[in-house]
Formats: sequence, C-alpha cells, structure tokens
Amino acid sequence: MIAQRDEATQAAHDRLLPLFADLERRLLREQDHEAVDFFGEIARWIERAANVDELMEPFMRLATTAFRGFELAPDCHRLVDRILETAQTISWTLSSDQEVSH
Repeated sequence: MIAQRDEATQAAHDRLLPLFADLERRLLREQDHEAVDFFGEIARWIERAANVDELMEPFMRLATTAFRGFELAPDCHRLVDRILETAQTISWTLSSDQEVSH
C-alpha cells in the first residue's frame, strides 16, 4: 500500500515519472543498461515518495547526472535535459513554498 502523497510530491510524481518511462524505453533501445539502472532507481524513489523530504535523495542523485559519463543518443540527451529542468522547477517551487510557510 502506497502512503498518501502530499500535493507537491504528487506533482513531482505526475510530471517526472512519464518522462522517466519514456527515457527508459529509449535507453533500452540503445542498450544502455547502466543508464537504465541509474535513472530507473531514481524513478523508483520518486514513485515511492510520500512527502517532500522523501524527494530529497532522488533529486540530489539526479543532480549528479552530468558526472556519470553517460554517452547518450541525442534524443535521450534532450529527454534527460527535460527531466533535469522539470526537477529543478519542482525544487524551486518546493523551496519557495517553504520560505512562504515560515
């Protein structure tokens, strides 16, 4: 049973998981299993997250993407950029929401 997600975490779930699923399909076509494992693990963490605190680990891990040395096909590279931009937008929204609530 999955715990009830807070609104911000549900938004991250809804916006990011479809992108990760698309990336996984493309990476499997490219037979890039190392990248599939890396991004798949992050997607599973996001899928299980029930609150903002549980998004911290996958978002921090996602931020290390550039240092992984993946040699991605252009379409995969564009999709990873989109995932990173979406995660960054969500992070900014979450941090501004926390600033307002204090």
